[in-house]
Amino acid sequence: MNAQTQIYSLIKSDDFKKALEKINGNYSNLKQENLIRNAVLELYNEECSASNIKAFAEHPRLEKNDEKEKINCRVDLSIVNKQHLDKPYKIEFKYHFTKHRNNFLNYSESIKNEFIIRQSNMFILIVQTVNTDEKNEYDDFWGIDTKLTKYQSKTDDWQENLMNCYNEITNVVENSCELFEPIKIEIQKPYQTQYHFYILSQKQNK
Repeated sequence: MNAQTQIYSLIKSDDFKKALEKINGNYSNLKQENLIRNAVLELYNEECSASNIKAFAEHPRLEKNDEKEKINCRVDLSIVNKQHLDKPYKIEFKYHFTKHRNNFLNYSESIKNEFIIRQSNMFILIVQTVNTDEKNEYDDFWGIDTKLTKYQSKTDDWQENLMNCYNEITNVVENSCELFEPIKIEIQKPYQTQYHFYILSQKQNK
């Protein structure tokens, strides 16, 4: 099983859903990008504990050439094969609510930056939707003032906008990448919320 299939299967697993329940139960007032990234890393390493393959966060360091200066940055998560240390499988993550950039109307440049310009092997976009009434009631009960629901759109056009952006990108790079069937994971506590995973991957040999 190659890396892209392993990651996709992991995100669809019951163990990962349990990890999301734990994350949202403990960190409901925060953006959860790094927490979800870490859950993917931990579950992946558990599955591969007896092999020569291991996942690392914030590795490797890349040099990003900007017009004005050279910027050092790190890959969000990489899968390293002991036999090919110079060729890590590089994964970038982003996490947003549905109101991001006018309901993802102009998100193509972000996909291009994270996937093409950074030469990633995989880009995982996480979009969280919540039951607004339940979320606000929960936050009010605990005195939470971050009010993350203000970042949630009142319409559903974000999904069509986002797919249009992905289609635009895949048309540019033609047959070198694929967008997996989006994964939706719904949890009920501490309020109803859904996590939508959009996984864009460079094609690998079977």
